[in-house]
Amino acid sequence: MLPGGVRKLLDIALTMVAKPTILLLDEPTSGVSAEEKFGHDGNGDGAVKAEGATVLFVEHDMEVVSRFAQRVLAFYDGRIIADAAPEIALSDPEVKRYVVGGELRRMDEQQARQMLRVDKLNVAIQSVQILRNVSLELPTGTMAA
Repeated sequence: MLPGGVRKLLDIALTMVAKPTILLLDEPTSGVSAEEKFGHDGNGDGAVKAEGATVLFVEHDMEVVSRFAQRVLAFYDGRIIADAAPEIALSDPEVKRYVVGGELRRMDEQQARQMLRVDKLNVAIQSVQILRNVSLELPTGTMAA
């Protein structure tokens, strides 16, 4: 049996066989060792770049973000607080304060019950409509896949 981190990387590699145009990844490097993340040559994203796939990933490891992302969108309290190249976004005072470390605001009772809410989400890739007017709410403690 493969370790969890290796399985995650293998999943991405197997996905690349299908030559996707876009990859949506949630915490792709959680549980992955530093050597596995960055490889021996520090170029662990070579296959994705070679295929020209667009990648949107959620990641809390700022070293991964700074090494692999070309653009960073940082969110806090339901709004985008930075949209820039990694070196600019990660040095932004609001990003440093709210995302990288610093003051955290406590959620009120309503926010704690409703951790994720999406209203009328529409997603299209080129001319193919993937999602149409999707709305959902996930309360605290809910697991969805």
